[in-house]
Amino acid sequence: NIIGFVLDENNKVRDGNYRPTLKSKAIAVRVVRYPRWFADDPEGGVEGARLQRLPYITYGGCEASGDIFVEYPGGEAGYVPSPWTHYRGLGVDNHYLWVFGSGGLACATHASVIRCRKKETDRPRWMEHYPNDLLYSQSYREHEKDVRGARPELKGLLDLSPCDDGTIVAAIAQRTAIPLNLIWTIVDDRQPPLYTATYRTDLKAQKIDVAWKKLPQSTAGVVVQKMPVACWSMLESLQESLAATAAANK
Repeated sequence: NIIGFVLDENNKVRDGNYRPTLKSKAIAVRVVRYPRWFADDPEGGVEGARLQRLPYITYGGCEASGDIFVEYPGGEAGYVPSPWTHYRGLGVDNHYLWVFGSGGLACATHASVIRCRKKETDRPRWMEHYPNDLLYSQSYREHEKDVRGARPELKGLLDLSPCDDGTIVAAIAQRTAIPLNLIWTIVDDRQPPLYTATYRTDLKAQKIDVAWKKLPQSTAGVVVQKMPVACWSMLESLQESLAATAAANK
């Protein structure tokens, strides 16, 4: 189950009696406050699927399931399908719900998710990305067919943290193949390196392009959290103002 707590006027935490029940064990809980939308989102439009009326959306990840729990004020709690039969975790920022598994990630706008929950669409408009160059070494790609014996489950994308400043951070264990006693064997990173990335989405084409950059070699981990860079909100508002000015001057 998910349990919610609130901070009262005396800065004390109390049980808010928020206890939605999921269909299976919760593997992730994410909440976005005052979700935002894009005017050019095919699933949102100028009203953003009425997101302007929502103070929050709660998302819950379900173990051994492809469904994602969604609850928001004024709507019926329930599920939307992820892109896959199961996944590893969730992430949120102001505009997107993110889901990731060992082999890749996907995101959909909050407006798209809410429309799906309202049964206006069958599924969110997921934009998927598979960082195969980071997941598999050149050696593995060349000698995958030569590997003998059991193949362990891919560690791959261990954790993902999207951020409101338009970047993401991930811990990714790369799989390689090495010859041991003349037998090619699978080896996964024991100290997974961390990567940061910028991304660009095309909502109408339903595509996402991600530009990854590996953090310094000494940086490793399995859980990540990305905080916004300083002054990102000022930069974002400046970009929006310039875009509006350019559109008005056409």
